[in-house]
Amino acid sequence: QQPASEAFHGNRPDARTVSHRFGCHGSGGSDMSAQDARDAHAALLEDGQLITITRSTEGAYNPATGAATVTTSTQTGVGCVFPYSPGLRNQPGSLIAENDQQLLLSTLNSAGATLNPVPTVNDRITLVDGTAHTIEAVQTLSPAGIDIMHDCRIRGSA
Repeated sequence: QQPASEAFHGNRPDARTVSHRFGCHGSGGSDMSAQDARDAHAALLEDGQLITITRSTEGAYNPATGAATVTTSTQTGVGCVFPYSPGLRNQPGSLIAENDQQLLLSTLNSAGATLNPVPTVNDRITLVDGTAHTIEAVQTLSPAGIDIMHDCRIRGSA
């Protein structure tokens, strides 16, 4: 198996290259392992960028203050962002908007531990250039039951 550091031979990967490199293109196989998640993480770290994931959770309403408390948590992940093709955006019934992008996000954080909590719809994403996005949809790619990466549809601020 090809080392993660050579996964893309110095070329900017595309979503198909990343997902196919790590067996995320079908039912997977019995040869998938936790090492494959670490290999995907290493390739995304090498060819991607650090991603700040922010989750805001509204607490109980406080009648004395007239507001609910909001708890914000952040974590740093690793991923690659790709544009969606016009063909996907223009398909009848498509939920992909003009400024949506695909984010392939490692299941591991920047320190190599499992992302916790797992990213979900409405989490905020901030890229290294400071642009903010919201997760509109997320699917965890888990060939053979091993979580390899999260395939997210993110929407930027218009």
